[in-house]
Amino acid sequence: MDLKNIKIKNTLGMFDMTKGVIMILVILAHTYGLFEGISANSPFMLVALLLMVLGCAAMPILFVVSGYGFRKMPFKKCLKKQFEILIIPYIVTALITCIVHCISYYILYGGKRVSVMETAKVFIAFAFGFSNHMCEGMFANVACGPIWFLLALVIANLMFNQLLHFFEGKKLLLAALLVSCLGWLLGYVVILPWNINQGLVATLYVALGYYAKKTRLFTSEIPLKYKLLVLVSLIINIVLICQNKAYDMSSNDYGAGIITIVIEGILSIALIYLFLLMNSLRGRISNLIRSIGRGSLYVLCVHTIEMMGAGKYIQYDFANNWQGSLWLRSLIIFTVRLVLVMGITCAFVRIKTAIYNKQIIKN
Repeated sequence: MDLKNIKIKNTLGMFDMTKGVIMILVILAHTYGLFEGISANSPFMLVALLLMVLGCAAMPILFVVSGYGFRKMPFKKCLKKQFEILIIPYIVTALITCIVHCISYYILYGGKRVSVMETAKVFIAFAFGFSNHMCEGMFANVACGPIWFLLALVIANLMFNQLLHFFEGKKLLLAALLVSCLGWLLGYVVILPWNINQGLVATLYVALGYYAKKTRLFTSEIPLKYKLLVLVSLIINIVLICQNKAYDMSSNDYGAGIITIVIEGILSIALIYLFLLMNSLRGRISNLIRSIGRGSLYVLCVHTIEMMGAGKYIQYDFANNWQGSLWLRSLIIFTVRLVLVMGITCAFVRIKTAIYNKQIIKN
């Protein structure tokens, strides 16, 4: 593929490939024991390192993409939009997950009382938006799963929308960076509910997406100084990963702090640019990835239901009873979950489309 002759254009589905790849990576990242058994001298270590670099940038990439088409609006209108687009899917997903969890836990382990109690913990995690086992006491080791991203995006969008009323250009980026610093520093003091910490940090990424659109960063030639900046950021990121200081937004773990936050923002821009170059690919696999990207919101919701409802228990039991190759074990877990999530998502989209079309005909 000759990258020099590829021109990136602003189109309706320009980020479908990007979002599709990220959704696949999210499901892959939740494969239990994925990197188990890989030694430092193993040739697979390079593959694992690449996956970790992509995995660290996964959530920042989604925030940047969200900011690309952001438009300033009154606070009430922005809040209403977040409720309709993000909060309602979150609530519906939470309720369905709790129902599935209660039934599956009873089938897997038995006991009505314990099934209800364990499901109550999951409900609390959703109610407060605990992203990664942040509860204490009786609600320890419970999280709302990958859908924490929606709550963080709500906070980031609301915060960035307010910044747009006072700043523009590089001053807007600086203001977003300060908000990001606030979210990072608050993590040392208290982990706030509803992913407020992550939302404040993500404000910078939403701003980067908005800035990329305004400056036509994705649709113009990348200056050499930016390419060097990406290279330096990549090297620093790999060093941090090798030192077990990987970036993980769900855990409020930012490695080297604000430096890592900024580095992931830079790498996110670079990776998005590479994915946009891949839009020239036309084939069954690339089109499948694009279709996954178009339904990324539903994929995230279905994956949460699958993972938090039953998947985490099933894959844990399967993995710990497996006697064969660890790579084959991970491949089986990943493939089954991917097919299941995509199958349910596809069925849901078709049913929703059919209902929508019937309503249009009636009206």
